[in-house]
Amino acid sequence: MKTVKLIVILAVSLALVLVVAQNRAPVQTSFLWFNAEMPAILLLLLTGAGGVRSGAACRAVREKWREIQSISPESVMPDTDTQPAW
Repeated sequence: MKTVKLIVILAVSLALVLVVAQNRAPVQTSFLWFNAEMPAILLLLLTGAGGVRSGAACRAVREKWREIQSISPESVMPDTDTQPAW
């Protein structure tokens, strides 16, 4: 099993080195008022980091929503079927 893990790690590392080597050329980037020329690999990394951050934010919102949904209505509001005391 350790040999398989080592082979996978080496293959992924080699693929990463190839991606970096092939994406060193500068690209023109414009986003809203931001214009820049940067290496393509930097643009890929920034885009990936933004995607990871967006996914983490969506997961946090979904977990909070599930937490809110799991709260029983009785613990938040009293039972409305009972008659008032007056």
